[in-house]
Amino acid sequence: MVSVAPAAAYYSDGVYEGIGGNYDIDRVEVVRGPVGTLYGRSATSGLVAVHTADPLLDTIGGNALAEYGSYALEHYAAALSVPLVNDVLAVRVSGNHFQRNGYLSAEEGELANTDGKIKVLFKPNESFSLLLGAALENNSINNGGASLGLAAPNTYLYQKAGPAPGQNEARQYWAELNWNLGVGTLTYEPAYRTFDESFVVGSLPSGALALDQTGAITKDHFITHELRLASNPGSKVSWQVGTLYFSNARRRLTRCASLFPPPEAGSGFDSVFPVRTRRIWPHLPKRRFRSLRVGV
Repeated sequence: MVSVAPAAAYYSDGVYEGIGGNYDIDRVEVVRGPVGTLYGRSATSGLVAVHTADPLLDTIGGNALAEYGSYALEHYAAALSVPLVNDVLAVRVSGNHFQRNGYLSAEEGELANTDGKIKVLFKPNESFSLLLGAALENNSINNGGASLGLAAPNTYLYQKAGPAPGQNEARQYWAELNWNLGVGTLTYEPAYRTFDESFVVGSLPSGALALDQTGAITKDHFITHELRLASNPGSKVSWQVGTLYFSNARRRLTRCASLFPPPEAGSGFDSVFPVRTRRIWPHLPKRRFRSLRVGV
C-alpha cells in the first residue's frame, strides 16, 4: 500500500488538508502552480487555500444561518467573535451542523456532520501576533441500497442491502505566529491532527459466498511544522526562505467474515495496513526540519 500525495494541495487556515474550512469562511484563494516556494506540501499544479474568519479585536461580531430542504434536510451554522482585551486579545467560536435523509429511503443514505471551531488571537502590537486554533469534525452516514456481485461469468447477482453505518471523527490543533523582525517577517505554523474511522460495508455477494465486511482506520495522525522568513511589503526585492516538516502515521484494518456457508464451514480474514509517510524538500539528513525552500 503506497501513500500518494495529490499534485494540487488543499489548505485550511494554513494547515495542509486541514478541517474546518467549510463554514465561517473569510476568503478562498486559488493559486496556479507550481508554488513550492510559498506552500511546501504537494503544490506542484497549484492549490486551494481557504481562510476562515479570525477573531475581531475591537468589536463583537458574528453570523448565523438556517437552511431547510427536501429529504428532511437541516443545516445550521453560527459564529460569534468577542474581544476579551480590547485591541489585544479576542476569541471566536463557530459551529456547523448538516443532516438529511437518504434518497432511496429515510435510512439508506442518511448522513449527518457536526463541526466546531475555536480561535484565539493575541496581538499586543503591530509587530507580533499569535493565533491559536482547535477544531473538531464528526461525520456519519448509512450506506445502503443494492449490492452487485459476479455470481458466474457474465452473470451478476443483485441483492438488497440494508443500511451499513459508517462514522469518522477528526480533531485538529494549530497555531500561527507572525513576528516582524525588521529585516523580514518570521512565520511559524505548527499543526497536529487525528482522524479515526469505522464502517460496515454489509453483505457482499461473491460467487457462492456472501461476505460481511467491516473496516476501520484506527490511527491517522499527522504533524506539520512550517517556518518562513519573508520580506516585508514594500521591499525592493521580494524574497522568502523557509523549511517544512511533514509526518503522517496511518493504520487501516479490514475484516471480512463469510455469511454462508455457515462461518464455521466458510472463511474469513483480517487485513492490516500500516503506513508512515514523511516528506522532505530536498533531503537534508540529521535535521528535524528537513526541507528547504528558497524563492525570489
